[in-house]
Amino acid sequence: MSLLESFLKYFIQPLLLAAVIAVLIRYFSRVKYERKTFRIAIDRDFYEGRHFLKNALSFFFIAAIVTVLSGVSIPEKTILMYQALGIIALLFGQAVDLSLTAVLATGLITLLCCQFDVRSFLLPDSLNQHFGFAILVLAALCAGFQVALAKEKETEWFTPKVKNGKRGRKIVGYYFREMTIVPLILLLPLRDGTQSAFFWPLSGISDVHFTLFLMPLLVATNVKTFKRSFSSSLGYYRRHKSLQCGMGLLFSIIAAFVPKSSLVLLLVMFLTELIFIVKQSAFDGKGQFWYVETSDGARVVAVKSGTPAAKMKLVPGDVILECNKVKIANADELYQALQKNSAYCHLLVKTMDGELKICESALYADAPHEIGIILFD
Repeated sequence: MSLLESFLKYFIQPLLLAAVIAVLIRYFSRVKYERKTFRIAIDRDFYEGRHFLKNALSFFFIAAIVTVLSGVSIPEKTILMYQALGIIALLFGQAVDLSLTAVLATGLITLLCCQFDVRSFLLPDSLNQHFGFAILVLAALCAGFQVALAKEKETEWFTPKVKNGKRGRKIVGYYFREMTIVPLILLLPLRDGTQSAFFWPLSGISDVHFTLFLMPLLVATNVKTFKRSFSSSLGYYRRHKSLQCGMGLLFSIIAAFVPKSSLVLLLVMFLTELIFIVKQSAFDGKGQFWYVETSDGARVVAVKSGTPAAKMKLVPGDVILECNKVKIANADELYQALQKNSAYCHLLVKTMDGELKICESALYADAPHEIGIILFD
């Protein structure tokens, strides 16, 4: 089997195919929901797919350096188990991010089953003593890439979801979901001249053969905010993922010198991840609520890119109090006030912090009503 054939077989691996389907479903679901709720798609750009490819390529080179230099090796059956757990993580991806959990669970299940001599078609017949080290390296990579996905400048990709509040007023929550599949270059040891039907054999030394292969690593983020600013929620997420990345690096070093500690180290990281998932939801719940329908103006739910609203630097959560010197109480009054000057827009806005700001911009000459603001319908 040629290197090209091995490379092409990467694109038919189950986890990669499932992730591509998930990205497509996420895009079409978002656009359909926005058109149904706001009568217009906030952003028709297929940024889910664009980010998926861009991040996969940029992370690939970093991952290649780490895995090749550290000599990470994973049994083929373990890779199949990971892909099965990764697909399960994708199924729950809309509600919670389990991409790092899938890596840690793969290592834990494998080590526990081998320790208690449990046999399965998804378990390798034997494990290298540095298996725990390899899993911890992958966990550190996954957490590090999650930090990179949750960038501050990506706050424009928070998508709104409108719900009915307890007092009859509508509320809106925002969800930040990024996902990619990173190709990892790993070495698969094959003994007694056994050839893998899935990967490309590199070389043979005595009775040990090595196979070069690409393993798909699921990296995803899922941040929601109902009572916090976007930067606050992303900052909290990044801090915890940075901590987990550091733990993974430290624990992998320990496991490299003390292989028997791998099970305990993986268990600690796994429990830390579960605690973080719970604390992340609690963090948002303790915040001050901002995104609620108000009668003292028009609450901005979202802003379309490349529009006058975007040029005025309006952001979700802003409340428009005046338009063209006219006080407004709702969306209808806002659009009526816009008609007073079809070429220019002057807004008095209250930010989420309670500060007042003036926003001004020219309007589209042929469509002054298309300012680019999405409001509660």
